[in-house]
Amino acid sequence: MKFDLSVERERLLDVHLPLARKAKLSEAADDRSLSGHGEGMAWDGIRCLAAGLFDEGREVLTKARTFLLAANDRHERERGYVRGASESPRWHDLGMCTWLLDGIHDQHAFGEYVWWIEIWFEEAGKANSHIEVHLSLPRYLNAGEYETLIARFERASIGIPRTALRAKSLGAMSYVIAKQRLGLAYSADDVATSLDAFLKRNVVAWADKSFFQYIAIWMKIAHWKPGDDATRSLLKCYDYLPGVEPPKYP
Repeated sequence: MKFDLSVERERLLDVHLPLARKAKLSEAADDRSLSGHGEGMAWDGIRCLAAGLFDEGREVLTKARTFLLAANDRHERERGYVRGASESPRWHDLGMCTWLLDGIHDQHAFGEYVWWIEIWFEEAGKANSHIEVHLSLPRYLNAGEYETLIARFERASIGIPRTALRAKSLGAMSYVIAKQRLGLAYSADDVATSLDAFLKRNVVAWADKSFFQYIAIWMKIAHWKPGDDATRSLLKCYDYLPGVEPPKYP
């Protein structure tokens, strides 16, 4: 479905917000579903902010953070628990909540994401899985774990882009940015050009599917720096959504 901001707002107000407000911490703890509830609310909070529901977004992100912190404190093992695969997303979602609520990069939470997903790659035998590596590396980049990202990409034997302009996939784009930020390869101008083209290709498709959790990661990577307003950085996504008027932000 093509992204429509009014439809997105209506869906959030009529369906997602009531569900988030209904969730109870004690019930989720008893059901071992703190992580699942926290992840869902973190994603919905991001969607709310992107849709211009700023108060609602902060409300849901605050609740999501409470659930995720409780899951980490309890070392929750939800149904279908897999070591590393279960811990890693809740740490990354926690970091995104902190970024959007407090405007800071939570290196502890993002670093824990990389620690746990690295455990999963090794214990699950997924080190050479191109799909899993491509999907994970933007979060390594978001965490600032550049050396680990480069090692994970190269170990998977994914073709290394000869130039930054050849980076098309999630993993390859993450790789060239990490190499450039460490001063190891690729020019800043070529990486900026490649990243702009990458976002123009992908943000529309992500918005059409309401995948604003992906959009938030890439807006943080591409546009945010310490001291910036995180929500304003998230709303830069409308630069890549032609014909869609962005919500007014105070």
